[in-house]
Amino acid sequence: QLKQMFLEYAHDEVFVDADCNRCRCDDGRTVCEMNADGRPEEESCINDGKEYAHDEVFLDADCNRCRCDDGTTICEMNAEGCPEVCEYNNNWYEAGDSFPDDVGCNTCTCLRGGLVACYRMSCSGTTTPDYVK
Repeated sequence: QLKQMFLEYAHDEVFVDADCNRCRCDDGRTVCEMNADGRPEEESCINDGKEYAHDEVFLDADCNRCRCDDGTTICEMNAEGCPEVCEYNNNWYEAGDSFPDDVGCNTCTCLRGGLVACYRMSCSGTTTPDYVK
């Protein structure tokens, strides 16, 4: 146990001190990670088992547009339900959309069910299925 400024913390309990440092009680000692700018560190959010950084925007399982706000997920309700969409390199595409892969020379297509199929371009200009993500 640890007492700091009239507060008592149990072993391994995590807390933020007066200087906004993230600290942990370690058998009666305070162990802190220094916060250089003196502001509280924003917390990430967990949604459907995936972690999102503070201010990150994402679609939840019901296709609502959500934003992580310091540990709290805030969503705009989508009354239309889920369209057929794919996520690729933090970009969203509708089923049937084609776009360049992360290398830039191959073409990918958003398939139904959220799958992305990428096609390697051959020298003759024809395409052959290469891989599905």
